[in-house]
Parts: sequence; C-alpha cells; structure tokens
Amino acid sequence: MKYEIESKFFDPLIFFGENGLLYEEVAEDQNTGETKIEMSRMLAVYKDFFDTIKKIVSLTKNIIY
Repeated sequence: MKYEIESKFFDPLIFFGENGLLYEEVAEDQNTGETKIEMSRMLAVYKDFFDTIKKIVSLTKNIIY
C-alpha cells in the first residue's frame, strides 16, 4: 500500500496548481478557466486516492476486529 501511494499520488498531489512561474500575473478570467481545467484533470487522481484510502480504512478495521 505504501508503494502504491508513493508512486501514484505523491507527484500529482504535490504539483497540483503549480505552473513553474515564480511571479504570476494572469488576468482573473484566465486564471478561473485554468483552475477548472486543472481540477477536471485531477478528478481521476482524486477518485483513485479516495479508493485507496477506503482500502486502508477497511484493512485497519479488519486488523482491529
């Protein structure tokens, strides 16, 4: 489980929202559209992350019971 989390989720979650610019001067309208696009691209990662967390919770419950 640890390897799966490190390999699949660390990079996308760390770099979410980063574009590499130190100083960003973008108009508010452009920034809003980009945010929505980035969020839609991350939905698959969020779903996989949620499923992995559910596996960890069920495994922990099994160990406790």
